[in-house]
Amino acid sequence: MSEVTVRSLAKVLNLPVEKLLEQLSQAGMQFTGPDQVVSSTEKMKLLGFLRRTHGKEEKPADEAGPKRITLQRRKVEEITVQIWERELAVHAKGVFLGTRTAIPAMRKGGGGSIINTSSVMGIVGSPTSPAIPQGEMSTLSSSVMVA
Repeated sequence: MSEVTVRSLAKVLNLPVEKLLEQLSQAGMQFTGPDQVVSSTEKMKLLGFLRRTHGKEEKPADEAGPKRITLQRRKVEEITVQIWERELAVHAKGVFLGTRTAIPAMRKGGGGSIINTSSVMGIVGSPTSPAIPQGEMSTLSSSVMVA
């Protein structure tokens, strides 16, 4: 495993070496030249410093866990185009992209199976989220189409 020097880190970060040396110094680390090795701990210390100084405070580990997602019920007339497109992208575009990616490998390998799953919402619908049932129906019709 190769060692990371100030010079190589500056190149990866697309920064002038002098700028990186300045940031390292501001973070409380002393580097005298571009050929000194930067440890993983020092890189993390620099990252923490930059986040704090640029308004992205680091949270303690117990607060940094996954956030809860709260689903909001909306009436059709309250759904924005952005929400519609996001829901449709998850339920329809995802299936399309996965299928499109798998088919060439299956043809090359001489066959295979694509298994798409869908919920009952594609059949019964949802008055509060019309894009999801349409995406679910898209999953069903796409699966039939490529079979």
